[in-house]
Amino acid sequence: MTLLSRLNRNIREHNWFAVCVEFVIVVIGVAVGFQLTQGYDQARLEARETSYLTGMATDFSIYQSLLICRIETEGEIARGLDHVITAIGGTELSAEEQARAHYALTLAHAVQPGLPLEGNLQALVLGDLVETIRDDTLRGRILQAQSTASVNVAAVEQINAMIIGAARFDAYLERARTADSGEFYTVIGFDDAAMADAPGVRDLLMNLANYHRAIAGTVESQLSAVTGVLNQLDVLGARDPGASEPSCLYGAPPTRDID
Repeated sequence: MTLLSRLNRNIREHNWFAVCVEFVIVVIGVAVGFQLTQGYDQARLEARETSYLTGMATDFSIYQSLLICRIETEGEIARGLDHVITAIGGTELSAEEQARAHYALTLAHAVQPGLPLEGNLQALVLGDLVETIRDDTLRGRILQAQSTASVNVAAVEQINAMIIGAARFDAYLERARTADSGEFYTVIGFDDAAMADAPGVRDLLMNLANYHRAIAGTVESQLSAVTGVLNQLDVLGARDPGASEPSCLYGAPPTRDID
């Protein structure tokens, strides 16, 4: 006989003691069942949060490295273009300054898109699952990183449009394929005298240098937001900070050690 059947029979027979006992058993059973379900749901949420945090630690470490390299590259391009401007102004460049100038002229018109934050972060934001993250500080930094990334992508697109629209100065450059560049033609020399005589070239170089500095500044804000997320993941023990030192995935600019 089921519990409910016994309860109905005891009520008909006015066996109130048995009714009370059966009622208490029902209440305890419901309470225990609720606690078990709640515990299961909580464990599932914690497991999902741990999965997101682990994936985010990997994603953001990669983002950090890419952004650091992007800032370094854009800065090197701007500094190299400054050397070119100096050269067409009549000042002789040192071998090291020539190397940076060649590097800058090789990449001055190279357009790189902004870096959106995808992967686990995109799954959280687009899936409206940010509340899965229980730590208020981390949740706030995640949303800040996503917002900063969106602004950064739009800003870099605008700057890139300016770079694409700028007149090219290939006629003044000497290009060659080197052992390190493969199929990519790098600049190995430029005609500073001809560039000095050409109208508008100096202004173009100055504008390009400013554009690349602007990209570096925009990317710095995104790097700050990404680093904020990583720092909070370190606080929560979601990653090993010593195992994720930033490094350029595609190598450092060849002019990194030039003064």
